[in-house]
Amino acid sequence: MDDKIVKNAYSAVRRMRESDFESAWDTVFGSTFTPWKQDVRKLLTLYLKMLREKIEVPD
Repeated sequence: MDDKIVKNAYSAVRRMRESDFESAWDTVFGSTFTPWKQDVRKLLTLYLKMLREKIEVPD
């Protein structure tokens, strides 16, 4: 895997770990939600929470 992609992924997980997932996705998706955006946000939030528990992110 490309080192830049891995570093960006670690950085994203680190930032998500330090803040509230829902607020972060509000920023990504904006304030207007359609049903599919809510579903995607829920799935991504769950996925990132699972990753956070399983992957140790080096500082």
